[in-house]
Amino acid sequence: MPSYHPISVSGYHIREAGSTARRSSAFTLADGFAYVELGLERGLDINVFGPQLSFFFNSHIDFFEEIAKFRAARRIGPLDEGAYGATDPKAMMCRFHVQTAGCSLTLQQPYNNVVRTALEALAAVLGGAQSLLPTRSMRCTRCRPRKGRDSSPHAAGDRARDGCTTVIDPLGGSHFLEALTDRIEEEAEELLQADREDRRRLDARGLFARHRGRLLPDGIAEAAYRQQKRFDAER
Repeated sequence: MPSYHPISVSGYHIREAGSTARRSSAFTLADGFAYVELGLERGLDINVFGPQLSFFFNSHIDFFEEIAKFRAARRIGPLDEGAYGATDPKAMMCRFHVQTAGCSLTLQQPYNNVVRTALEALAAVLGGAQSLLPTRSMRCTRCRPRKGRDSSPHAAGDRARDGCTTVIDPLGGSHFLEALTDRIEEEAEELLQADREDRRRLDARGLFARHRGRLLPDGIAEAAYRQQKRFDAER
């Protein structure tokens, strides 16, 4: 089924669980690399299945950091510069879908959710997302909206009416944003290298398959704990 896209490598839940922008990018891309390696082990052609891979990121509330995070992910891969033997340019592109952050919304002040979601959606577009859905509803903290019964249909529509999709990478060249993108890319690359070393170490002992889910993502809980402590201290 050549037109079938079997998987979108999800990192949304990693960010929602409390991971930092840098760690969520690295962990998501690491999962993508693992899928690629599995396909190669099964004898698949990277130039055939590579173009069918896509990623699924979370757009959070820190506007510039999120834009830089998406730009860094596009630089890293998944198959840039012919990694894994890819020669088709389409197999080297980082295509990704974005969903705005549910955990950034507030129950007590629902109208703030419209603004927060608009900023998160704008960050996704300016960062180069290919698709964006859903943008969270004003009352998503209270219940899951149902088709035709959302209590705030105007909120979902108002967030989408702008012309920001007409320009590719409009913030590229900004000293601040380029420096932030570089820093996120470097830190994500360090995490990816550590993941590769862990996998080699476990592979040598025949433990990789059993321990895959216990590698670097353990840092998510640590990051979430530090963030919660910071929130509590500011109350």
